[in-house]
Amino acid sequence: MSTERFLSEVSKLKVVVYPHKSDIFPKDTNRIEFTGKSQDEKEGPTIVNFSFSKSLGSLSGNWQFTFKPGTNKDLNWNERIFDDDWVTLEIIRNGNPFALTIGLVDTVRRNKSVINGATSESWTVTGRDLGKVYEESQIWFTQYPGRFVDV
Repeated sequence: MSTERFLSEVSKLKVVVYPHKSDIFPKDTNRIEFTGKSQDEKEGPTIVNFSFSKSLGSLSGNWQFTFKPGTNKDLNWNERIFDDDWVTLEIIRNGNPFALTIGLVDTVRRNKSVINGATSESWTVTGRDLGKVYEESQIWFTQYPGRFVDV
């Protein structure tokens, strides 16, 4: 009897943002993909921090990830990722993807600091899972269908 053992577990986060700008349905061709480590760290953005929380008492879970932009530091991510863009979050553990959540962007924030003359820049994207739709939309129920109710 043989059992497979892993000496170390390798996990990373994969985030795909589907920007929609003014179009209500995002196009797959416009998607922006982030991973825990870019294929070429000097080229693309790399996620350096991630958090996700969900409690039983709230409608939506909160998530946040921070990434370093890579060599293209002139790119303004506020012009690429917008409020209410769709996002999918996956945890990749030992090469196997596990869907964490689907959500919507709340904010995109630039972080810049100078330490001993060296500038460090990162971007933080925060959002909520699809419970945000219920928190932000006015939804009501009437037990008398077919009757008009003034709201």
